[in-house]
Amino acid sequence: LDALWSSIVAAEQAGNEDVRAESLVHYMYVLAERRPDAFEFDKVAEIAQALVARIAPESRLQGQIFNNMGLMHAVHGRFDEAEVLFRRGLGVIERAVGPEHPDVAFLRGNLGNGLLKQGRLAEAHELLLDAHSQVQAQLGEGHYAAAALKVMLADSLLKQGRYDEALGYVERGALGLISVAGNENPDLGWALTVRGEIRLQRGEIDMAVIDLERAVQVIDTHNLVVLKVRVRFALAQALWRAGKDRDLALREARIAVVEAERSHDNSLAVIKGWIGERTQTGAARGEDRRGSSPSP
Repeated sequence: LDALWSSIVAAEQAGNEDVRAESLVHYMYVLAERRPDAFEFDKVAEIAQALVARIAPESRLQGQIFNNMGLMHAVHGRFDEAEVLFRRGLGVIERAVGPEHPDVAFLRGNLGNGLLKQGRLAEAHELLLDAHSQVQAQLGEGHYAAAALKVMLADSLLKQGRYDEALGYVERGALGLISVAGNENPDLGWALTVRGEIRLQRGEIDMAVIDLERAVQVIDTHNLVVLKVRVRFALAQALWRAGKDRDLALREARIAVVEAERSHDNSLAVIKGWIGERTQTGAARGEDRRGSSPSP
């Protein structure tokens, strides 16, 4: 973020409005991913919109601004608003660069991911498949976006209960992310979270714990606020079902509650209910190591 802000300031001082606009739009994206409660997002969005409207209206950058605003709404659980912005951005970019441009596939992927969070599984999966096919055809199997879309598809299949297919996609996606950007790239935390949840549903509890503990490390290192609730709650469920340290499982779930309250995550009530059930009766009842419902 500091480097991006420096480039914005330098471009403004040099009078380079094209670079300043690109940097502002990228800055919006990073804020939405890493600091969704940052007070400056709305201000940066306002500046970016005014600048792009003046120098490049109805351009690729304008579409990306709508996409980034959609991401911010999605992070806060406002999925209807996010969908409107994703579709608006998609329309702008299609008109600006044509339907076959890779940026169109990226926005289709974001729209599909947003629909997935609304529970519109069939529609989301179709969009994600189309986006993945388009990226692979245009940019190749080894492109970072192809790997990221494989993780999105794995998440879609996970939510449909198609765990074996999901595992195949997330394995290929994680390998692709590592081959392009190394073991410490932020999106690996997301891939590990999805893989951990898939393994949890397949009854591979110990492997799920390993994946999710590593995911927590990556997500905390990069401060990926958008994933903190999900990964902590998944880890809590995996630790509980492993039966080795249920105090730690409850501690992780309580961390998820704090993060959910901070980010207004719509899974807050589910997590609190899960803690309540296990605090009152879970230890006495016990649980098996396979087959609980997928975490939200």
